[in-house]
Amino acid sequence: MQLAHTLLLGFALSSPVSAMFTCGNENATLFPPPPIDRNQLGMRRRQIYLLPPPIELIVHVVARSKRRQDGYLSDEDIHRQVQVIKDSFAPAGITFNHTKNHWIVTKAWSFETPGSQDWVDMQSLLHEGDQRTLNLYFVPWKNATKGGFCTLPWSMGGPLDGCVIKSNTVPGGGHSYWSQGKAAVHEIGHWLGLAHTFEVRDPENPCDPTDPDDGVIDTPKFDYHHYTQEMKGTCHLDLNTCPHLEGKDPVHNYMSYVSDECATEFTRGQVVRMYEMWAKYRAILPENEWEKTVEGS
Repeated sequence: MQLAHTLLLGFALSSPVSAMFTCGNENATLFPPPPIDRNQLGMRRRQIYLLPPPIELIVHVVARSKRRQDGYLSDEDIHRQVQVIKDSFAPAGITFNHTKNHWIVTKAWSFETPGSQDWVDMQSLLHEGDQRTLNLYFVPWKNATKGGFCTLPWSMGGPLDGCVIKSNTVPGGGHSYWSQGKAAVHEIGHWLGLAHTFEVRDPENPCDPTDPDDGVIDTPKFDYHHYTQEMKGTCHLDLNTCPHLEGKDPVHNYMSYVSDECATEFTRGQVVRMYEMWAKYRAILPENEWEKTVEGS
């Protein structure tokens, strides 16, 4: 692994602000998710999915000082976080090639509001690679209730593509219920095209069986209105807020708002959607590669 030097910054760059998806905001929406042209993806009579190659992962630690409380993470902190990411996505067949750690110590950026000039300056300066490269930024975000935010594969490209994660959500980071590194797993799910399990077109009717919600058929519907502020980040195994529909609330799903202890899985449908989104938006293929994926179909 290549380890970059620590850089002390006291300046800011100028760049236009673009919209980003913010986790922890129940009013945010991913809709409408883009439709999938399965002919383009090479999914004809045989459903053959294009398995993403190992995804290059670059970690940027942005801290106010070299103290843990100011967002600084050690190489060992990063190693533990990356291992959680690898272990969580391994059952989906998605792997990561962690190539670099990069440390920045600066008080120039305040990290108040996602999408503000400070965030844009940071990502514009530090981003590496193309749409296939996952840039993770760990920052001492001041917001107490949000774990991070991430760009979506169909909405963002260039230097603002990536995921920003709150520093204290890494394993052992001290967050009250995101303390095992799974906030990053949740955000990377967005980077790969997944919505929250509770996304609906009509928030007033979340149990509507005709609502496509997150675009995945095997994540049970549930009524997020039942989740009080005290319940967020907890693990209530027997919740069934849409009792007339099949399946209990997906409290073990990485894309729900649950504690790290409770989050353990992606569904098969979510795995398929991540493959589809990778193929449609992030993969760069030779002109004839689609045909190779369905040879013999």
